Amino acid sequence: MTNELWQDKIDQATVLSELARSCWARGEYEKAHEHLLESLKILEAQFGAHHIPLVRVLHSLGLLARVRGKYEESEHYYSRALTICQVLLGPSALGTATRMNYLAGLYNAQCQYEKAEALLLKSLSIYKSQLGQTNKAVALMLMALTILSKRQGKDAQANEYRQEMKLLHSKLELENDDVKTALSKLADFFYSQGRLDDADLVFRYGIILGEEQEFPQDPFVAESLLGLARLYSDYEAFEESAALYKRAMEAWQKLKGESSPESIAAMKECAVVMKQMNKHDEAARLEKKAASIAG
Repeated sequence: MTNELWQDKIDQATVLSELARSCWARGEYEKAHEHLLESLKILEAQFGAHHIPLVRVLHSLGLLARVRGKYEESEHYYSRALTICQVLLGPSALGTATRMNYLAGLYNAQCQYEKAEALLLKSLSIYKSQLGQTNKAVALMLMALTILSKRQGKDAQANEYRQEMKLLHSKLELENDDVKTALSKLADFFYSQGRLDDADLVFRYGIILGEEQEFPQDPFVAESLLGLARLYSDYEAFEESAALYKRAMEAWQKLKGESSPESIAAMKECAVVMKQMNKHDEAARLEKKAASIAG
């Protein structure tokens, strides 16, 4: 094959991946899946089954499967991407750690906490050795491990990770307000980039901090709940989104009262999600209540 023909094939695979992203954004998941599979097929024909250019497409296929609730399919693609990185980049490479994190997020979603924890601990070790003890990636892993320990009822272990986070904050000379600002910016960044796992863990870590009275009488928890609710709504995980919106409404009502603009806005957004779930009576009730309060 000539270099020109080879490049044409690579360009074709790139175009297909871009088409897949456009279809995904419009909610046309089947078309997105077809385009990604076609792109993967072209890349496999050019590079073989184990090569770095395949990783991005495998990741997209894994993420698409995950948001559609197809966890076994997602694990297949995520695992393939991880294996390629382990073999070609090395087991201690930063790229390998990234793949571990996505697979850990998938295991966490399936309540396979031991598998998730093992991968996150490996990632934490890689980040500490490659990037240093105070890097943002280290902080993300400590957040994730805190949440994971909480979900398993391992409060003592969760507290150990929290203490390590506090030590990191002290090294960076961060006060509570700085921590809140840093977490909010980080969550917003991941949210804007469509990085579901990373945004999820930052929001959830913020919720844990607030609920444990790290930031008493502060809107940080309500804002984190609202951000997480919006995130799951964007990915059409409506049941999870609705539950989070209800918690956000309760948090705003305790902080600022039922008639506050924040409480009313959360009600309206929750009503939209209820409609997506075909719970029109509940949606109508929330809309009516919001209108009545707003006057």
